[in-house]
Amino acid sequence: MTIVCIQDKITWDKFENEFDKEQIRWRFFETVPTNALERVLVRLKLTNLARMISCYWCVRSIKENPADLLVSHGPSITFWCAIYIRMLGIKINQISFGLNFTPLPKRLKYALMKFAFRKVDKFVVYSSEEALLYNRVLAIPKTKIDFVRWGVGVPHVPEDEKPVIKGEYVCSMGYNYRDFDIIVEAARQISEVKIVLIVGSRDLKKLIKGLPQNVNVYADIDISKALNILKYSKFMILSLKGDRIAAGHVTLVAAMHMGKAAVVSKSPYLNDYLLEGETALTFKCGDIDSLLNSIKHLWFDNALCGKLGENGRSFASQYCSEKITVDKIKEIVKEFGSKSADETIAISF
Repeated sequence: MTIVCIQDKITWDKFENEFDKEQIRWRFFETVPTNALERVLVRLKLTNLARMISCYWCVRSIKENPADLLVSHGPSITFWCAIYIRMLGIKINQISFGLNFTPLPKRLKYALMKFAFRKVDKFVVYSSEEALLYNRVLAIPKTKIDFVRWGVGVPHVPEDEKPVIKGEYVCSMGYNYRDFDIIVEAARQISEVKIVLIVGSRDLKKLIKGLPQNVNVYADIDISKALNILKYSKFMILSLKGDRIAAGHVTLVAAMHMGKAAVVSKSPYLNDYLLEGETALTFKCGDIDSLLNSIKHLWFDNALCGKLGENGRSFASQYCSEKITVDKIKEIVKEFGSKSADETIAISF
C-alpha cells in the first residue's frame, strides 16, 4: 500500500517507522511557498497560491503514479484536493483528517466547501462538539465524522537550557482568536502577578500601548523560545475571544504534556480536553472577575497548581499522545484498505 501525505509543512515522515515498510510506502508533499510571489501573497493574506499549486501536483501525482491513500491536513488542503480530484476525473475515496475551522467559512467560500466536501468519505475532527457543528452547518452525515483528540509528542526543551524569563510568572500564548485584552486588564488588578504574553504581530499592535509594568509581550518568536517560556512558567492562561471558537487545543495539549496547570476559557470545543478542578480551572469568556478568581486561586495555591499540572500531564500522556494519532491512521488504513484494488483512497488531515 502506498500513502501520499500532503501538509503545509512535512511533519508526518516520522510515522513511517510505525508501519511495516514492506507493506506501507509513503510519499510526502508540502505547501511551503517556494518563491517571492507566493510568500508575498501569503503574508498579505490575499491567497495561498503555494497551497493551491501543491495540492494540484499532489493529486496529479496520484493520477500518474497510483497510490492507495492521500493524507492531507486541514480544511483548505481538503478542499483543493477534492476540487482537483473532480477536475482530473480520478476515481478516489477521500478522507479528511483534522477538519478544523476558526471561524467557519461564509458566503461563496462556504458554498464551495460544502459542494467539494460532498465527495469526501470520512472526516476526522479534534473535538466531539466539532462533529456536531459540521454535521449541522456543513450537512456532513454523522456517520462520516470521527472524533480523535489532538495527539502529539511531548514538546522538547533541553534539560540544561536556562529560563528565558527570570523569576516566577504566568504565560499566555497563541495566534488564533485569543483574548489578550482581558488578560492585560486582569494584570492591572493583580500587580503582584507577572504575566508573559506570546502573540502574533497583529495582536502586538493592539497591545503595545498602555501595558502595565507586570506584563511582558513577545511577538512572533521562535517556537523553541516559546516552549522555554511555557516550561518555566507557573501555569498557563488560555483565553479565547468567544465560547463558540474551535481553537486552543494545540496550546492546551502542549501545556498539559509539560505538566503545566492552566486557566482556560469555557468552551464546548475544549470539553474533551478538560476536567474542571482536576486538570484545569475554567472561567467564562469575557468575564474578568471569573478570570481574576482563577488566576489568584492558582497563583497562591501551590499545591493545587502542582496537582492540576500533574493530572494534566497524565491525561495528555494517555489521551493526547502521538500513539493516539498513529492508531487512528492504522484504523483508517484497515477500514479502507479492504477496498477493491482498482480504487484509490485519499485521506485528508
